[in-house]
Amino acid sequence: MTTTIDVLHIDDDPAFTELVATYLHRKESQISVTSATSATEALSKLDSNTFDCIVSDYDMPEMDGLALLETVRSQGTDLPYILFTGKGSEEIASDAITAGVTDYLQKGGPETYTVLANRITNVVAQYRASQTAEQTEKRLREIAEQTTDLLWMVSADWTEVLFINSVYQELTGATVSDVIENPLTFFAPVHPEDRARISAQLRSVSEGDVVDVECRINEKEGYTRWVWAQAEPILDDTGEVDRIVGFAREITEKKEQERKLEQLRDTSQKLMHTQSIEETAEVAVTAAHEIIGAPLSGVHLLNDAGDQIVPCFVFDSVRDAFGTVPVFNREHAQQSRAAVIWDVFENGTPCRIDNVSAYDGITETTPTESVIVHPIGSYGVFIVSANTTDAFDDRDEALVEILARSLTAAMDRVTREQRIRHREQRLKELHDATRQLIQAESKTEIAEEIVSSAAEILGFSIMVVRFYNPETEQLEPAVCSDPVANLLPDRDGFGADGDSLNWDAYASGAVRTYADIETTSALDTGTGLRSLAIFPLGGYGTVSVGETTPGAFDETDIFLGQILITAAETAIDSIERTAVVEQQRNELKVQNRRLNDFTSIVTHDLRNPLNVAQGWLAQLESEYDNNDTRIDRIKQAHSRIDTLIDSLLMVAQTGEQALEHETRSLRELATQCWKTVEQQDAALEIHSDCTLYGDTNQLSQLFENLFRNAIEHNDGVVTITVGQTNDQAGFYVEDSGRGIPVSDQNDVFTFGYSSAADGTGLGLAIVLRIVEAHGWMISISESESGGARFEIRFDSAADVSTV
Repeated sequence: MTTTIDVLHIDDDPAFTELVATYLHRKESQISVTSATSATEALSKLDSNTFDCIVSDYDMPEMDGLALLETVRSQGTDLPYILFTGKGSEEIASDAITAGVTDYLQKGGPETYTVLANRITNVVAQYRASQTAEQTEKRLREIAEQTTDLLWMVSADWTEVLFINSVYQELTGATVSDVIENPLTFFAPVHPEDRARISAQLRSVSEGDVVDVECRINEKEGYTRWVWAQAEPILDDTGEVDRIVGFAREITEKKEQERKLEQLRDTSQKLMHTQSIEETAEVAVTAAHEIIGAPLSGVHLLNDAGDQIVPCFVFDSVRDAFGTVPVFNREHAQQSRAAVIWDVFENGTPCRIDNVSAYDGITETTPTESVIVHPIGSYGVFIVSANTTDAFDDRDEALVEILARSLTAAMDRVTREQRIRHREQRLKELHDATRQLIQAESKTEIAEEIVSSAAEILGFSIMVVRFYNPETEQLEPAVCSDPVANLLPDRDGFGADGDSLNWDAYASGAVRTYADIETTSALDTGTGLRSLAIFPLGGYGTVSVGETTPGAFDETDIFLGQILITAAETAIDSIERTAVVEQQRNELKVQNRRLNDFTSIVTHDLRNPLNVAQGWLAQLESEYDNNDTRIDRIKQAHSRIDTLIDSLLMVAQTGEQALEHETRSLRELATQCWKTVEQQDAALEIHSDCTLYGDTNQLSQLFENLFRNAIEHNDGVVTITVGQTNDQAGFYVEDSGRGIPVSDQNDVFTFGYSSAADGTGLGLAIVLRIVEAHGWMISISESESGGARFEIRFDSAADVSTV
């Protein structure tokens, strides 16, 4: 059974307080957070509300976290105080400890909120147990102080007993007449180890002191009695001590209760460190036996089926007394022990019976005569019993209540920690399963691994993996778990028009959960399937998980299921990408083979005939007049062919050769390339600089081609500008010419396209190949002066940096 934990969280960042409140409630649903963004607001809320714990930041403008702690403590509030700060210096930690914070935690990632939630639940549980123990101790002290007092009066020098009542004999075991006759025997009943101390303290009253003492007395009873004594002087008219009066009150029960409370505190500490429900039960039962004297005690818990309350831990004395350790069935007879046990468990109200034999509510024979039955939340009951009547009093009942509450809190903690450990183990196993998924070679193999892992790791039993078939436009079953065949009818597939819950999850891309499909219009109602969760598998299909009991899936199941499905989706993506890459690799091999053939033709089959033609032309020049225009035209044709061959070689080699990346300045590279082109009346301006990372030879070809393109396709004086783009994601080359019509911008990078009569149509095609070889992008737009603007942009920030 869990109770709400009200937390006051102080941080001057409203967004952070909202985040903390969300995470804490998600980690532990019983935690309720009230936020404050200043010390003043926090103090106001403390005055008007009740809280179980305070969580505060350290560095706040109005008052830091330690100053706030001091103010809170000065107002009498002793609530647990956790300093949750982003400043993690040793000095702050030391100051926090000195100031008396309950706990200190540094802010961090999402996992920090899990730690914070655990710290809060632990300190609150300890605080509540401590508060309960203190309240009970106070109550026991009040009960202990109702005993009859011993009263006495002696002379100032303790040589004469002026008065002593008969309680002296009852407490000490000595006679009143003996101590009156011999006052020196007044201290004789005191334990020998206490005698000198008590004698010295009480005799100091003769000097005018008022003293309080505690000691063990009564040799006849083994000095098992304790008394608290107080003595003070009675002065005469001159101010001298005339007589001494005092009283002694038996505090044996008080001392015994202090012993029990000390043992109870030790038990509470042990309970806070137990690792299992069984160990927790053993600690509680042992404490009941040692502290209260209840040898027939035990912790009994509700079984998984919910129809029995069965023993978790009992001593052998229970087996000896009952023969067989009792099991309490939900279906039980009236006026039976089981009836009492189930009534306490279901109603949550403790029950104490001082004489079972005379109790009308139990008619069956039992060796138990005294019993206290206390509920322990939703876990079961704590039975404290003895084989004698009236074995327990109100103080014992109070101790059982404290012990039962500590037991419940410890079981809550153990259950929570076990749930976390179990979740961590399942996450580890899911991680291992992910490796198996990544190694799968087909979608079917992945589907089989999903079903196997979900069954073994997550405990899912009814599963169907469906893949979307684009040809039929349906989700078709690929792999099913074994129970599916016996439970669900065969179904070919689900489409958009089939009113299918699977299709709804697939189309929406969101997980769908149904606590009971019998309350829906699902196709599988009436089959025995009740709980259903459907996970979309990206665009590939769905994974359906079901159970035959309603409400079978909690948030953890869905969370872990999503992890598995996400891993499966990643594995399928990998397979799909691998197939695409393999296809592209094959296409590239064909393309490279064609390029090699093309290069061979250009370098050999075209270059050789050109060289022959150029040689014969040289012969003709020696025989004919140099002014013959026909020879000039042949030379121009040869030059044109030579230019085309060089350009074609450049196209073939661009992107084929491995890039040799190095760092170059945009200004330096552009200036260098400008010197290699025929500038005619053109001018170059560099407006900004940046650092480029690429292949210098190919980048030089890129700039030269862009410069030539601007010069050759514009008339008159043209200004070419180079610089970095405004968003620093690339660079540009633009001119002041007539620009490129929008209708032609998609064609200018095409091989052979040129608007110039003597153009090769390869210059900009080569630019595109160089850009793509670097993994960049190029676009065309209009410059501010109306000319053409080429922007080259980078995918990676590493390719360019501002100088």
